[in-house]
Amino acid sequence: MRVLRGLGGLGRRVTETDNIILLIIGILVGVLLTVGGPEAVPQLERGARCINLAHPSGGNNRSLLALAGEDQQNLVLDVSVSPNQVPIGEAVTVTLIFRNRDNGPVILYLPDEELVQRGSTAPGPSFGPIVEISVPRTPQVSYYGLPTSIQLPNSFPQEDLYLLRSHNECFMSYEITAADLAAQGITLPQEYGVRGIYRNLNQGTFPVLEEEEGVVPTATPAFRTQGVWAGGRIDSNETTLLLFNPTPTPLPAP
Repeated sequence: MRVLRGLGGLGRRVTETDNIILLIIGILVGVLLTVGGPEAVPQLERGARCINLAHPSGGNNRSLLALAGEDQQNLVLDVSVSPNQVPIGEAVTVTLIFRNRDNGPVILYLPDEELVQRGSTAPGPSFGPIVEISVPRTPQVSYYGLPTSIQLPNSFPQEDLYLLRSHNECFMSYEITAADLAAQGITLPQEYGVRGIYRNLNQGTFPVLEEEEGVVPTATPAFRTQGVWAGGRIDSNETTLLLFNPTPTPLPAP
């Protein structure tokens, strides 16, 4: 019996030791993510994909922090191209990273659509995400934005609105096809400048709900708009894209 009691006590001590080790490992991982951040886990630098975020609930559930005083909501935009060296004739993937540096949440309007070439005289549409590609030391600038079929609505569809919480990040990756690049003359083997733009001036109006017979009327919302970020325009940093001639495939020996 003493032997069995001794073995039981040993088992408990082993279990307690394992739990302590797991706790220490958990603390170390937490410190690594906090201190190391994106350097330790690069994916953390851009957060989740924006269209995987929750839709705002609207109505009376919005945060007053995002609307305090003359606060325009501190939204920051970054851009990256990966890889930043692409053979001519292949698509280019540009990632826009939205960083909410505000004390309250930011509501983003982001239709789940690919960007298309929109010309070189103006930055594409007057709203939404835009990619600018320029030739250094020349006036040549090309813009890629939402398709012309998408018009800025008075009331935004709920499924196109995403809630970016305070001090969080999210990203959207867009593929610019080789055909869209060629349509604007981006075909030479050289370095290009790439910048992200996000534009919107419309906070969105609540859709008018028709009263139905037998249905309890909905309470008047505390806010008169949908609260979509409408700070005008934000520009990202500029990064570089190098297009190069692909290595020709050697002909087989006769």
